[in-house]
Amino acid sequence: MFDLFGKKHKKALFDRANGEFHSGNYDLTINLLTELIKSGSSDFNAYNLRALCYGKKGDFVNAFNDSKL
Repeated sequence: MFDLFGKKHKKALFDRANGEFHSGNYDLTINLLTELIKSGSSDFNAYNLRALCYGKKGDFVNAFNDSKL
């Protein structure tokens, strides 16, 4: 798969999303992680963290879908 972002950018994006998660900004975290996933990242941590965000928001269908990837 074509890599739209370099590894450093992907790590920075994940680190920002992780920080936003710990600040309780679940919608922003979901948006950042979705951007990361769409960029071609297959890192399970992005899916896992996004699943946690969906769970925190009570969106258990999307949480389940991300957790089984």
